Amino acid sequence: MLHDIPHISTLQDFSAPLRIPAEAKGGASSLRLVLTIADQAIVPITIDPPIAIKSKLQIEPTKIDFGSTEASKTTKIQTLVVRTNISGTASLQLQGNSKDISVAEPLAAISLQPGETKIPVQLQVADRNFAGDRTFTLVLIADNPIVSPTSAEVHLYILMPVGRKIIIWSLLVMLVLLIALIVVCLIQRKTPLELVEHFRNRKYLVVCQPKIAR
Repeated sequence: MLHDIPHISTLQDFSAPLRIPAEAKGGASSLRLVLTIADQAIVPITIDPPIAIKSKLQIEPTKIDFGSTEASKTTKIQTLVVRTNISGTASLQLQGNSKDISVAEPLAAISLQPGETKIPVQLQVADRNFAGDRTFTLVLIADNPIVSPTSAEVHLYILMPVGRKIIIWSLLVMLVLLIALIVVCLIQRKTPLELVEHFRNRKYLVVCQPKIAR
């Protein structure tokens, strides 16, 4: 006599937290979970859940001091450390009070690899810049649009070239002399040529004046 064997099924929720390594590559990844049961008669269950690891892009230091440099010259090289979990390229851009200042190095796109990358950075100051403190922002932008840009604050003091100082001071001295000449002309009510002729005749009279015998 045959008897029906009852079919027993159980449904139970369980959670399986995952630990993502720090060096894991960002973006969509494939993951396979295998559920094994102590009873070897039961076939293990395979699960392929989708997983997306958040992309990361960081730079250090967050504040960079390039010191001082003259207009028309380049700054000292500073090292920028990039930490990321993506592959691709990125570019450096200047934002804020960075007029007439450009990135001299690196000129090409920056190659990104998961992990840590050191990048030498150098700035070029245009010749028409005036002396003074500058504070602006250096932004690292990845070619991947889903990755947020990261930035660092930059400080730079621009010095005036010696040649430009000489020219400026020479022009100031000439301007002062010109103003003095205009004032004398107004007081004497004479033109510059008349003043020159007057002083020339006065000098001639002093030289030609006979000595009086005592």
